[in-house]
Amino acid sequence: MAGKTDGAAVTNTTPGSCVSVPCAATRKITYQINAPSVTLPYAVAINGKVLDKFKDRALGTKCDGKPNIVVHAAPGDKVALYLNSDANPDFREEAVYTVTVGENDIAVTITEKSGKHADADTPVFKETRTVKDKKGVEKKTDHYTAPLTGDIWMKISHKYTAAEARERIPASTRNEIRDAVLKFYDGSLSSTSPNNTATLSAVGDNPAKTVTIRIGPGAAQNPLTHITSFNLHSDGLPRVHPHGFVALFEAAFDAGVANVTLTSTWRPIKGSIAHRAGLGLDVNYLDNVQLNRQELRGNGPDADNVSEEEKKRFKEKEAAEAEAKIAKAKLEKLEAEQKLLHALEKSSPTKVDPSRKVELEKEISDAKDNVKTTSNKAIQAKLAWNKERDNNEPAKVKGYRTSLSRCLCVRQLYDPWYMDDNTQDGVVATPNQQRSSNETLHAHHLHITVHEPKIR
Repeated sequence: MAGKTDGAAVTNTTPGSCVSVPCAATRKITYQINAPSVTLPYAVAINGKVLDKFKDRALGTKCDGKPNIVVHAAPGDKVALYLNSDANPDFREEAVYTVTVGENDIAVTITEKSGKHADADTPVFKETRTVKDKKGVEKKTDHYTAPLTGDIWMKISHKYTAAEARERIPASTRNEIRDAVLKFYDGSLSSTSPNNTATLSAVGDNPAKTVTIRIGPGAAQNPLTHITSFNLHSDGLPRVHPHGFVALFEAAFDAGVANVTLTSTWRPIKGSIAHRAGLGLDVNYLDNVQLNRQELRGNGPDADNVSEEEKKRFKEKEAAEAEAKIAKAKLEKLEAEQKLLHALEKSSPTKVDPSRKVELEKEISDAKDNVKTTSNKAIQAKLAWNKERDNNEPAKVKGYRTSLSRCLCVRQLYDPWYMDDNTQDGVVATPNQQRSSNETLHAHHLHITVHEPKIR
């Protein structure tokens, strides 16, 4: 029974008569998932039936160590979760963390566990805790624990069949690209034949074009570390949403890129939910162009993507912005002092120092001029850095990003040059300055997140 009521009844429709209506009290069931920095798609089922609010899409729960999934059910009911890409209403084949409701409330704590483990997802009873409410009434809760291992991540990550992939490939996709994408799902690829190639025939004066998606070394390292039995081609690649591979191929043809190298596809345990749900793909090479700009802050190899002039312009920009920030803070401090002075002037005018009042007005005027000067300097320095960076960006990288940003299959796009949280909102992407953790993370590869509204 869904909802938060303590009981349920049916209205008697016969006037003048009485009926006995049993009302069963419900119990509170909570799930707490501990998996750092992950917002996990989920749906709840009671007695095998998914609750109505999850009918059209999964919701997201923060795995931040708090009991964020809460449901009420009657004694005897079985409560289960559908998680990750399996929470998509198109699938929901793997119910996990099932508990049977008894006389007490239930609290299930699920904790991510790295390394190779064959643990079941069945919650294990730990203890019953009793607490008293404000009125002194005792409340008992049965506490359970359960793991979230690499094997369980794989279980709750949907593996697309060739037929399911075909259904999801956009109708506008060229046949050659569609046929190549299906190779990721129909068993055509293996460790002895790992690369996937699509060729577009010559049309008029346009020669034939070929694009190959290569799997780079280390692409399977994460799942091999955390899953007891794993094969990238039969277990990993088919768990990637087909839209991701369509976007990679389409953008390569548009940008004149012949070879795309992947460093990460589906993976458990580490990173954002995009990769864990099969919605994320990472690229580190477009032909012979290495997608790395860590050198901007002196943290990586010389990949010929950051000129000496750009380094100079970037340092000037950083210094100018710092100067402008200091100037603004000084003005705000002086204005705060002036505000206090005006308040004192109203309450205790004899305590106001007239000379300080005059000095303060002059200092604020000078500070405003300084804010204007330093702000303009920071703007010009930023423009100079932007121009130098863009002038030296490889044409293939710019063309590849442009194509991806227009693709309806893509929702997010991060790379060493630009960051775009939502490619479909019309907001211009921002330069990657390697300041935030997300910017730094994407200073050495291009990441796309597939657009899948049913679980995102």
